[in-house]
Amino acid sequence: MKIEREGETLNVSELKELDQMNSKSFGATMREALPGGVKNIVIDLSETASIDCTGLGALIALHKLAQNQNPGISIRLLNLAPPVRQILALTRLDGIFQTGKA
Repeated sequence: MKIEREGETLNVSELKELDQMNSKSFGATMREALPGGVKNIVIDLSETASIDCTGLGALIALHKLAQNQNPGISIRLLNLAPPVRQILALTRLDGIFQTGKA
């Protein structure tokens, strides 16, 4: 996973999977990266083949943490593969996160 900060935006990319094997490290890394002045989080999921329930939990935890730090923060999930888009739709998380293409 690669994280870069550009001004008020935190860009996350190169995330192969978001599942039981890496969801805890994803959450810890994101908690460390969030302090101070981040207004936008952009997560590029173009390399993400799958997300399981622990990955969804990690995204929800990130959303809650970010909203607690900055209620106006924007979280965008970009370049979703069809299976990832489908699980977000089935769980209705596509209503919480902005989605799109880069």
